[in-house]
Amino acid sequence: MNDKKMINSTKSPTVQKGESKPEGVMDFGKAMQMIVKGKKVKKLEWSKKNWFAFLYKEDGTVALSDSDGEVHSWIISEGDIIGKDYVVID
Repeated sequence: MNDKKMINSTKSPTVQKGESKPEGVMDFGKAMQMIVKGKKVKKLEWSKKNWFAFLYKEDGTVALSDSDGEVHSWIISEGDIIGKDYVVID
């Protein structure tokens, strides 16, 4: 029998029972809806402060922008999908 506990694959902050959800924080699904509507979205867990996700008009994909304004592919991880720490920044 395996006695090891599953470790959550994300460091995203989660709301504990009895705590209120911080205003404006959303899950991945809602964040994607906002991106499709043309909003810029940041994940609070991302250590690089000036990074955000957006809809790249050139080809209609969701991309990341860094502090220099360069566009990068967003390889979405399991941690990104189960994260509940996205905020709209514009």
